[in-house]
Parts: sequence; C-alpha cells; structure tokens
Amino acid sequence: MPCDEGESLEAAGKLDEAIREYRKSLEEADALSGKYPDMFEARHDVAQMNSRIGKLCLRLVDTDGALASQSRAVAAFERIVATEPHNARLSLDLAIALDALGQTYQMTQELGRAMEHYRKSLALSEQVLVLEPGMIRAKSVRQTAFCRMGEVELALGDYDKAAHTFDRHLKAAQDILATDPSSPAARREVAVAYYKLAELCRARANRDDVGSATKMNEWRAVHKWLGHCKAEFVALDRDNVIAPSDAGVIGELDGELATAEARLQEPETDE
Repeated sequence: MPCDEGESLEAAGKLDEAIREYRKSLEEADALSGKYPDMFEARHDVAQMNSRIGKLCLRLVDTDGALASQSRAVAAFERIVATEPHNARLSLDLAIALDALGQTYQMTQELGRAMEHYRKSLALSEQVLVLEPGMIRAKSVRQTAFCRMGEVELALGDYDKAAHTFDRHLKAAQDILATDPSSPAARREVAVAYYKLAELCRARANRDDVGSATKMNEWRAVHKWLGHCKAEFVALDRDNVIAPSDAGVIGELDGELATAEARLQEPETDE
C-alpha cells in the first residue's frame, strides 16, 4: 500500500503532514490485516508505516512517539519474520527496525536497551550473510550495528570493548568499500569509522587515571585516525562527491588535528 502523498510531504520537509498521511495508510493497513490475517501486504504495510512514523517522530524530537511507533514496527516485523524465517529481505527489514528503535533508546540514554536492540540487529544481519555472503544491504546493516554498539560502549566507559567493536566497524566498512570502491557512501563510512577510533583514543587520553606517557600514545593515535579520516573526506571533495551536509567537515577536522598536535607538544611529566 504505497503512500505517495506522505512520501511527497516528507521529501518537502512537511513532517507533521507526512505523519498524518502515514497514519491514514496505517489505519487502512490495520483494517485489512484485521479482516484478512494472512494478507502479507497488509501486515507488511503495518510494519512499514509504523517505521516511517517512528522515523519522522524522531526527526521532530518526539522520542515518546518514536518509541511507540518503532516498538510496534519491530513487533509487526517479528510476526512476519516468524512465518518466513529464511527470507533475507524480511529479516533485514526487522534488523533495520531494531536498529532504529535502538537509536531512539540511545538518544534517551537508555543505553542497556539500545545495546540489546543493536545486538539483535547485528545477529540478524550476520544470519543473512551466512546464507548470502555478498549481500551489500546485509553488510550495511552489520556495519551500522558495529558503529552503534561501539558508541554505547564508549558512552559507558568500556574502552576495551569499544576498541574491539570500532575495529570491527572499520573492517566491515572496508569490506563494503572493497566490493564497491567508487561508492561515495562506502568511502564516507570508512572515514566515519576512522573518526570513531579517534573519538575512542581521545576519551582514553582524557582519563585522569592514566600517566603522561599513556596519554601521549593516545594523542598520537588520535592524530593518526583523524588524519586518515581527513584524507578520505579530502578525496571525496576532490572527486566532487562529498555530501552537502559534509561541506564543513574538512575544516572541523583541521581544528581537531591542530588540537591533537598541540597536546603532543606538551612536555611529558613523570608518572
């Protein structure tokens, strides 16, 4: 059940109006799925409309609305996947819905619940990749899960786990890039993976319970990963494929590199 009007309103940035149109489509799909419980398209539309509403609620910073709609989307996709457990497309639809719900929990600082949903999303993507090892969509879902899980671990101060997870994020991003070296999105994700590693090293460098030599080593790592990140964005800019939203990123990275260089110039003190 397409919702062309809702999609047009969403594209125009009229998010409240788009939500209203999606809710109309959701009511129709709900009615059909209630009348015909075995009608796949109606059940799938219920899940999809809830996902779209949740996404727009999150953009409007309505986290309660997002959590409600995203939870319904996950439940709807779970019911569908239970009837077709080997359908890769449906499993990935569920994985994406789990990631979206996890992201909202992360925004509301419910980090344990966020991690729970990210792990489920990761598990589904890896199950699909066992069956279809080259599926880019599944690799993309896996890559995103690693990134989100690393962010949660970093926020919790679990630096060792975050280091391992961000390393897996980088490898997953590089795997996609190896499949499609010209993809701007894949190139950008590698840059993001470098930046996440820089964030991790910066957090470790700023700890009060480590000595001067350890801090210096971490700042060297910060500088290295920021340099790799900047190189990727410079290449994207050179090839005229950098996203408009990333127009100021290179300048921001220059500032962060300058800060790292300044910290590296500070004299080491005895531990």
